[in-house]
Amino acid sequence: MDAPTALATALQNPTGPALLVAAGLLVRVTLAFETCAHGLLPTVDLKTRLALGLIVTLAALPTALVASPLASVGIGLTLALGVIAGETCLGLCLGLAVAAAVSAVAWAGDLLGSIAGLAWEDGEEDGAAGSPAGIARLARWLAVGGFLAAGGLDVVLVSLTDSVRSMPIGFLAGSAMPWPAIEAWALRMPALAFGLAVSLAVPTVAAVLVFQLAAAIALRTASCDPGPGFLHAATALVVLAMILVNAGAWSLSAGPRLLPSLAASLAPPAHAPSPAVPPTGSGGRQ
Repeated sequence: MDAPTALATALQNPTGPALLVAAGLLVRVTLAFETCAHGLLPTVDLKTRLALGLIVTLAALPTALVASPLASVGIGLTLALGVIAGETCLGLCLGLAVAAAVSAVAWAGDLLGSIAGLAWEDGEEDGAAGSPAGIARLARWLAVGGFLAAGGLDVVLVSLTDSVRSMPIGFLAGSAMPWPAIEAWALRMPALAFGLAVSLAVPTVAAVLVFQLAAAIALRTASCDPGPGFLHAATALVVLAMILVNAGAWSLSAGPRLLPSLAASLAPPAHAPSPAVPPTGSGGRQ
């Protein structure tokens, strides 16, 4: 049965399996969008995100009805709860992978903001005082711009839609896959994002340390007091100059460098193939 026929049948005669597949898919997509919303869709309100999740759910529903193993099993309360719980875990893992990919550059900005001491203390954000909001926000917009310019939103939408083929609705409820394999798959993208954030921040940190050392030697040699705030302002200028010089590389890291890793992290964990058993009475020949 093809996808349009399956959708037409489900609409004409909605049964327990079809409704459970639709509910599980909606939970997966909605949680994925809500988890990555802060980094991927920072200015989009809740109603728009829910509408986008509903559109993706409707687009993926025909394929989900065909690919899901729930159509051939009896639906009970225990199985339904297991399916919803499994789709909740998958939605959170998918959203975490996307959020980590988009927020890697912002994490580097957080590190540099704490070093430079730059913060916007104008009350624009709750808790903005004493926080590295300025550099982090600049880095976050660089990341979002590079991610969207490289087609990251298309990758996310297509991956969420195609995930019903590689990870059918309800496959965790009846899967014998060990949890360590799922944990390793779920943590792959956050680990790569942390590594990328550190690799982006280390050169600027090194430049700041070199500047601080050179300034200390120069001031000790000249025996002069620059006054309060001079080194702080000079350090902030060094950080801003490094970000300006590396803005292209940061945007590139948020897009083309991360998209292949993100597409790979949205794939399901590999199943261990079962050994082939020769048919009985064939003498061991295939």
